[in-house]
Amino acid sequence: SPTILLGHSCSGIVRFDYDWAKEMNDWGYNVLIVDSYGPRGLKQDCDSQVPNKLVNSEQRAADAFAVARWAKSQPWNKGKVGYIGFSNGAWTALTISNSVGGEAFSGIVAYYPACYPDEYPNPKVPTQIHIGDQDDWTPAPNCEPYRKLKTVDMNLYPGATHAFDKNLPPRVNLGHSMRYDSQATATSKQKTKDFFLKYISN
Repeated sequence: SPTILLGHSCSGIVRFDYDWAKEMNDWGYNVLIVDSYGPRGLKQDCDSQVPNKLVNSEQRAADAFAVARWAKSQPWNKGKVGYIGFSNGAWTALTISNSVGGEAFSGIVAYYPACYPDEYPNPKVPTQIHIGDQDDWTPAPNCEPYRKLKTVDMNLYPGATHAFDKNLPPRVNLGHSMRYDSQATATSKQKTKDFFLKYISN
């Protein structure tokens, strides 16, 4: 089967990542969760609210490239590799898509990323973004410049917050409001499934 790499949020690997991995496995993909924190002796990198304080997106991108190279050498990989990242892992997704060597991935999906189009202006591979217009942690307007690019499929969800696809009670984390949005979750998952079918399976 084709393979998808999953990039965790600043919380590190949690149950949520395994739930997503299982769902994509059911879609027909090998799924590898890339742990950028554990091997560095870290559990998470959220507390300070300073992005990339301990592990930056370039380091995480390097991790993903290394795992992609390994995956492509395995007999169970069909040949194409994709990447999906959440929050901090989605920032990594945009870093990967703009990096030399980003062509190692055939398609990249970013859920509620921190967007810096001036720093990462030109995704080199097809990239899909999912973000809520009520996200007060990684504001959606920062991602709007990507909408005009042919390589980017930009998806904005009215009323949705950061981490809208986590089926948890409404909560505040480090001052940021988050709540589950079932409609945005269902729509984004179908679009993600269709995106990988187009760019990873074919």
